[in-house]
Amino acid sequence: MAQNASVIESGIDQIQEAVREVDRRFRRLQRNLATRRRRLEKQVGTRRRALERRAQKQVSRLRRNALVKRAEALRDNALDQVEHGVSTLMDTLPIATKGDLRRIDRKVSALNRKVRELERA
Repeated sequence: MAQNASVIESGIDQIQEAVREVDRRFRRLQRNLATRRRRLEKQVGTRRRALERRAQKQVSRLRRNALVKRAEALRDNALDQVEHGVSTLMDTLPIATKGDLRRIDRKVSALNRKVRELERA
């Protein structure tokens, strides 16, 4: 009987040691993964910043280019012309503005009140 108890205790000890070993390996794996993650985050950040700097240099260089300056000037000029054209068109068309519509609505409401008063009398 004592031998059976010894075998059982030995088995329990082996299982406990295996659990401790799995726990140690798991913690080591977690540390390795955390280290790799931090390293990767640092690399990604460095590459992102380098890419942003390169893109900013390209944009600055393009903005100094005479053709790009001319294209921007033409675009701005075209936008100004379109705005002026739309403004001129709206001024020439007999279209009521929002303020005009509000004023007319107030007058119509006042006239409706007077008509109702006259109908009651």
